[in-house]
Amino acid sequence: MVSAWFRARATATRSTQPGGPAVATAAAHYRADDDALKTAGLPGLHRGLRPLALPGLRLLHDRPMPTDPRLDWGPYRPWAQPLVLLAQDRADEARTALATVPEPPRDHLQEALWCLTARAAVRLGEPELAARAAAALRDARTEDAGAASGMLTLGPVARYLAEAEEEACAGAE
Repeated sequence: MVSAWFRARATATRSTQPGGPAVATAAAHYRADDDALKTAGLPGLHRGLRPLALPGLRLLHDRPMPTDPRLDWGPYRPWAQPLVLLAQDRADEARTALATVPEPPRDHLQEALWCLTARAAVRLGEPELAARAAAALRDARTEDAGAASGMLTLGPVARYLAEAEEEACAGAE
C-alpha cells in the first residue's frame, strides 16, 4: 500500500523530466492508490492525502490548484485554501484565509505545508509571511517538499524557498 504511494510519488517527480511520464499517468497512479487506501483501514492516512498529492503534481507543472468542491482536503485545508481561492480568482478571500494559516505541525508533511504557505504568500504579495515561510524552509532547501512522507511531492523545496526569499526581499525595499 505505502509502496504504491511511493511509486506514485516517484512517477510524479519523473513527470517533470524530459521524456518522463505524462502528468495524467502520475495522477492516475495517485487516484488508484487512493482507492486502495479507502479499504486499508488507515483513515488517518487516507483523509486529505489524495487532494494534497494531486495539487502537488499540479504545482510541479506550474498549474493552479484544483477547485473541485468535492475534494476533501481533510486536515490540510488551512494550507490549501488560500491557493484554491486564488485559483477561483477570489484574491481577497485568499488573503483572509492566508492570514489565518497556522504554523504546520512538525511532521512528515511540514515542508510541503510550508511550501503551500510560501506559494500563497508570494502570489498574494505578502512579504512578511513569505519571509516566515522562507525561514522555516531554509534548512530543507535540498529536499523535495512532501517526500519525507514517501507518498507525495510538491517538488524541490529550493524552488519555493527562492520565491519566498524574493518576495520577502521585495517587501523589505
